[in-house]
Amino acid sequence: MGLQISFTKRVFFIVVLVGMVSMVVFLALTHPTGDVVKTTGTKITNTIAITGVNIGESIGKEFPALTETHLLGLATGVVQTNEGRTQYKQYIVLHGGTSQTHDGDLNQMSGGTIVFERNQQGEVGDFLKFYGNQDMFEYMIEFSSGFNSVYDSSGELEDIKGETLNLLGGQFAFLDAEVDTNSHWIELKLMGPGGTVELKDTDYTDTYFTDHGLKFNGKSIPSRVKIKGYDLGNDKFSITNIYYRPETMPKGAGSDVHIKPKHGLQEYLRYPQQMLTPQFEIIYGGLSGGPAPAVVADVTGAVSTDMALELAELINAEGPTGSRITGAATAGGNMVWVKPVGDDEYDLIFSTNTASYKIGLMSTQGGLHWGDDDQDFIWQESANNAVFNINLRDYFLVSSGTDVGDYSSVIMYENVLYDQNKIQYRDLAGGSKQAAFDAAGYGQMIINGRPTSFYVSAAAPHDITVDLDQDGDINSGAAQIVLRGGPRLQFAGVGTVRIIAPRRLFHEAPAGDETTTFTIGQSGGDITLTVANQATLTMHSVSGGIRYGETPFGFEFMWNDGKEPEELQIGMPGAGIAQPFTQGGAQGYGAQSGSYVVVTLERSKLAGNK
Repeated sequence: MGLQISFTKRVFFIVVLVGMVSMVVFLALTHPTGDVVKTTGTKITNTIAITGVNIGESIGKEFPALTETHLLGLATGVVQTNEGRTQYKQYIVLHGGTSQTHDGDLNQMSGGTIVFERNQQGEVGDFLKFYGNQDMFEYMIEFSSGFNSVYDSSGELEDIKGETLNLLGGQFAFLDAEVDTNSHWIELKLMGPGGTVELKDTDYTDTYFTDHGLKFNGKSIPSRVKIKGYDLGNDKFSITNIYYRPETMPKGAGSDVHIKPKHGLQEYLRYPQQMLTPQFEIIYGGLSGGPAPAVVADVTGAVSTDMALELAELINAEGPTGSRITGAATAGGNMVWVKPVGDDEYDLIFSTNTASYKIGLMSTQGGLHWGDDDQDFIWQESANNAVFNINLRDYFLVSSGTDVGDYSSVIMYENVLYDQNKIQYRDLAGGSKQAAFDAAGYGQMIINGRPTSFYVSAAAPHDITVDLDQDGDINSGAAQIVLRGGPRLQFAGVGTVRIIAPRRLFHEAPAGDETTTFTIGQSGGDITLTVANQATLTMHSVSGGIRYGETPFGFEFMWNDGKEPEELQIGMPGAGIAQPFTQGGAQGYGAQSGSYVVVTLERSKLAGNK
């Protein structure tokens, strides 16, 4: 007897329509004055609850960085000056890395950590702790193709003055911008929701932060600032990145900040202006024996509309006739599509934590290889920095790691200006940049918000090699694609692709990660794709050559074996840490124990009327 599946289910198999998850947020928090307030009936789209953080763990364990996929106030924007148009991205980094203000000076950023100890007032209990003399968090802005302006004889960046950016959920206008291309200092003055913000870096060419680089309403605030840029020549300047790290500075005794349950960080700071806007707040919810009481991540509002439309457009542009997948890029779901192009190539369509991509995955032209008919797709580093494996116009994968909150980007080596010691590279999700290299061929690109080492061959046509896994070394390391929500794609050999659900994404964690494999090959010059039965997946025939299977984690495989070449679509569960839990009628994602912390860009909604 054939496998009996309902009509509705069969339609789902064919289009892999990933459901949208709607969530309602009910937050019971305490205003810094001590008043208990609720946000009854108000949908909060700029707030996320990070649950399941245990004693001794950083709040950045699950979310090392927050992007527009978590908070709408971190949405990607576009700014236009007389010198060109650029896209800007913004991030709040909660954990990891160091900053240096001079050689040998390392300033750690362990971020907010859950502790059970005695605070400065002698009270014993659980707290969200920010350690003294450390960076509390990092706020970073990245300009994809440079925020460009001409400058006059006094160093005024004339085109930047008067421009506005939407940052941290508020509007900031540039009142002034100055640069000195001889001594390499740069200073930016903005008007934001809380007042004037002045950011200064004493050397935009080095890797060091400037101590006390922030002034708020004219007052110097303990902080570290780094602004990266370069002189374009012809009296033109380009700003590529802005980094801001506030130092822990409690308003009470001692050097540490201990935040009590149901209280926010601003209450404990000597200078609350360090948050840059009054609406930015980090609130400690307290310990919980199960899911955070009445607190859920506002997943519906946490996904960037631009990002959702971007992936939907990629899918809808060439989707199955009459099957428009308009909801595929929502927080409630995601998909991976391995789509045939002609009979000799596959495209890969996917979404990461920060962007959506459509790339040539594999081709049989000139022999089976990663890439498309004309270019190679590079995901593995060369053996060392003297072996150059990336040619002009090749595109390569760069990933900051393999954890659920890490970033993955696909970059094209676009051009080289060897006589000027510069290369040009482009994120395939949008935005070209330049990076300089020295006489030995060494340079750094800014990818995923991080400096990334590369080397340029002295021999024409000047191929390059890049630190693809961003671990500081070029030693045959392999980058993986971290998909939105935490699963990842891993490549091996010629044609092997693994989709991995990390162990800690499960509600009841298995012994190890869940790994499911499919393979791409060739037959008579035509490209092929095979999904075999395996420990994590059993494929069932449905109709018309379509086979369907589901892994324990919830990956939905729809393999069209009756099509030439074969086609594969993989529907994915909603983006979140662990499987969904339900409590009191509200649904959310999170571990089943530990504490919870709320990060918001709409503090006033959490501190409303009683």
